[in-house]
Amino acid sequence: MSPRSWPRALPTIYYDRTGIVEHLYDYQVADILSLFFKLTNPGGQLFLTTPNYQSAWPLIELLFDRFGLVATLDEAQHVTHFTKRTLSAMCERAGWRVGHIGTFNGLAPFLAPISRRLALGLEEVEFRANQLLPQNLLFCLRTREV
Repeated sequence: MSPRSWPRALPTIYYDRTGIVEHLYDYQVADILSLFFKLTNPGGQLFLTTPNYQSAWPLIELLFDRFGLVATLDEAQHVTHFTKRTLSAMCERAGWRVGHIGTFNGLAPFLAPISRRLALGLEEVEFRANQLLPQNLLFCLRTREV
């Protein structure tokens, strides 16, 4: 499908449900957010997820890197580190209206291989304490103003 056959405007863009923006440099993220803004209908929405660098994520990343559990993340794969503030600012500069931004996924997913029951119990505690404890992933829902 060529860009000429793309729809002129989209109602909603569910981008980055698998965590992509952290793999792009700042200027690339700014460019893609601006492009999505141009492609989206007024009132359309953008949904993003990315690691939260104001949580335990930097420590988790360090441990993954130190023990070689995954391909090197810090500075090799994750080249842009987001917090609520930096992700909000970048979206707003691209024209997106502030919607809802929050966090999810603490340590519970890492317990799942050990004990599903323990992981589900911790997930419940993390969900209830979400305002007190920053979780490891950010989600961001933005709207293009009408």
